[in-house]
Amino acid sequence: MGSWVQNTAVYWLVYVNTGSSAKLGLFSLITTMPGVIFTFFAGTIIDRQGRWRLFRLILSLSILPPLSLAIFFSLFGFNLYFLAFLILIGQILSAVDMPLRQVCISTIVPPRYLTQALSFQALSFHTSRILGSYLGGYTMALFSPVVNFWLNALSYLPFIIFLKWIKPENTEFCITEKRSLKKDLFELYKFLKHAKLAYFLILQVAVFSFLGVSFPIVLPRLTIEAFSGSAIDYGLLSSILGCGAMLGALSLGLRSSESQRVCKKVWLTQLLFSLSLILIALSQNKWLTLLAILLMGFSFTNFFPLINSSLQRLTPDVLRGRVMSLFTFAFTGTVPIGQLFSGFLVDILGIKVLSFALSLSIMFISSLFYLKMQSLEKGCG
Repeated sequence: MGSWVQNTAVYWLVYVNTGSSAKLGLFSLITTMPGVIFTFFAGTIIDRQGRWRLFRLILSLSILPPLSLAIFFSLFGFNLYFLAFLILIGQILSAVDMPLRQVCISTIVPPRYLTQALSFQALSFHTSRILGSYLGGYTMALFSPVVNFWLNALSYLPFIIFLKWIKPENTEFCITEKRSLKKDLFELYKFLKHAKLAYFLILQVAVFSFLGVSFPIVLPRLTIEAFSGSAIDYGLLSSILGCGAMLGALSLGLRSSESQRVCKKVWLTQLLFSLSLILIALSQNKWLTLLAILLMGFSFTNFFPLINSSLQRLTPDVLRGRVMSLFTFAFTGTVPIGQLFSGFLVDILGIKVLSFALSLSIMFISSLFYLKMQSLEKGCG
């Protein structure tokens, strides 16, 4: 929850101090791209190390950026460059943490329950998003954004202590032989060349993340245009997005184990996201806008666990760290570019025109993916 408390403060501070969605998108791009690039190579680290030991180390180091932000902002106030630097450090640590979490889940959960496990992991994530975003808005309004940084730093302590007591069975694969990075990446290339379905699943993640997942970068502007424009309203919109994501994760987690044919379900989640964008484009009141944001969040947490679990079923354990890193790279690498794209276009076109254009684009491209992946899934079946 602490990270969402902090993110609410970071995006709001940058937008208020720059007054531009485009500059907010540029800030996101600059602070995330180095970490995104590192994500591409993180899989080789994950496959070479004891995964739970590495997880403990990364989590322990992750407390340092928010703690440094809290101390600096308490003493000196807002500084855009220092904020960008420490957010960048946090993103680099997250570049290892995100795929590592997915791999750790797959080592302790049977394959038939993997989709449900990933959906419940997303449920806990987005429950934190709801509480964290709304709490972040209130703490900024009632106190100061500095409080958000302190809360995020303190939120790591219980997990660091808890992880010291976890000693899972040693069922994980770990590469011990000496080998080059080039060989590791070549093995990944050969796998994707042979497993076409895995390749198209990752490619679809990249496209949807660029066009769809990046859209919430315009929420500060939507808050000002459709609501009162206060930090509390921004926290409310962020929480509604998280609430929809929580409902989506819960609905997916409570379903019975599905077959490997997921292309239709993935396609339908993207059509649902397109519907949410159309509602924003046509909306004349705040309640319809809130419904659109709710549906948007719902589609997120149906899309990603379905693709994640399918990829892990298709991937041998020796390659799982690298494939999950590529999956994470497809998401994190395209979102900041998409945020920059959406940030600039919304200043030119406005939210309604941008929403309608993105909706049509996602409908068309997702339908092309559906037709292609349908034939590949039949081949796998």
